[in-house]
Amino acid sequence: MTLVTYSDSDDEHVHPLKKRKTSNATTINALPPLPSTFHDLYSSTARVSTSDDPSLHGGRRRVVPHVEGNWPTHVYFEWHPSQTEHKLLSSLLSTVQAQAEASDPHVTGHPAATQKVHSLLQSELGVPSPLHVSLSRPLVFRTETKDTFLERVTAAIARADVRPFAVNPTELAWHGNEDMTRWFLVLRVAKPDGDDMRKLLEACNKVVVGMGQPALYAEENAAERKAKTTTQERTRPREAENAGNPKAADAFHISIAWSLHPPPPPSTDSEAGVTPLGEVTETAMNEVRKLRISFSEVKLKIGRDVRVLPLNAKKAEGRSILG
Repeated sequence: MTLVTYSDSDDEHVHPLKKRKTSNATTINALPPLPSTFHDLYSSTARVSTSDDPSLHGGRRRVVPHVEGNWPTHVYFEWHPSQTEHKLLSSLLSTVQAQAEASDPHVTGHPAATQKVHSLLQSELGVPSPLHVSLSRPLVFRTETKDTFLERVTAAIARADVRPFAVNPTELAWHGNEDMTRWFLVLRVAKPDGDDMRKLLEACNKVVVGMGQPALYAEENAAERKAKTTTQERTRPREAENAGNPKAADAFHISIAWSLHPPPPPSTDSEAGVTPLGEVTETAMNEVRKLRISFSEVKLKIGRDVRVLPLNAKKAEGRSILG
């Protein structure tokens, strides 16, 4: 083994730490950005429970209960906001939280408490969290079918032949989950050129429905709408009517916060679900609207395993004479 030798000069002996710090700083500055797959290594929470224990996560309850042999599955785009982007989102959310806490609790239908808004921008340890745009509902596959789904949805996304694209946020809105047990504060995003997100959604939905699972943002036929409306009139809480139920036209969104209580009802001239903004909040939202969020891959999470499905970055702009 060869030993590293150093010069006998006084400068080398007096300032070796200083030289190492300079060298380390240069090396750090030259490092390339982390690949997106690095974040997938830590995509699971540290606290895992096989039972529904709301105390572990702020009072939330599982929409899909844990069953041995079931694999929770999700198809989505992932976004890791930069430091500047995270600061803008945090500023926006802070103003919404202040507005919610100052609102009249009687207006929300919960006189015992004001609306508590919980951030999705960072973990409980204060680490910035990745955000996402869903391409599927929360799905569940059995062990014997999960690999088939992976193969089929991978092929479907490849056939869609979509290039990487970018979107920008448009509106701030509240969306309730299907059971109206939780409300999400979301940034709706404008459709990209070519409506590529819809193309990928249709590709995923075709596979999902073919395997007996519910589609995301699928348009209902008249009979389904009538049956759903009748059921909701009997069972849905009155305050849930303003939660918003987006369809494909304005469905794609990024969740940035959640609440166990419904939001205040919008004003009569507001779009359903759209959050009424104060002057300070509107100023923050105007800055967020300037963001351009780029997507170059689809992610598929099955259990704790995350697969990256790249979009076609090399897709030709036009067709050759051979088609």
